[in-house]
Amino acid sequence: MCRLVALTVLGLGLATAYAQDAKDTEKAAATRKALMSKISVEYKDTLLQDVLKDLSERVKAAAKQDVQFKVDPTGAASNNTKITYEAKEKVTKEVLDELCKKHDLTHSVISGKYKAFGVKYDGFVFIGK
Repeated sequence: MCRLVALTVLGLGLATAYAQDAKDTEKAAATRKALMSKISVEYKDTLLQDVLKDLSERVKAAAKQDVQFKVDPTGAASNNTKITYEAKEKVTKEVLDELCKKHDLTHSVISGKYKAFGVKYDGFVFIGK
């Protein structure tokens, strides 16, 4: 019985640690938590800008929280990149991992006072190359 309780507590601790980085701001932590929601998507030759808009809407519906996705303004990724990808009932972070790997992209949650071109991006998910 003690082992079961210890394993349960350890599992909950690891899930919490994964969902929130110790250095995260409140907005970034909320974004990471929202990215743990499950979604289904299907894209066929869809522009990256449209994929990011759709992902934002799906995460909002699943997690009941706004998540902002943006192509990194300082990176080499393009809004016009065509995306083909499909996933059924997967955690949003897994969807991002697979989608980015397939299309030679990266993703990261911005935490802190990152500014580019006069805009604050705390809590945004950036897509880059």
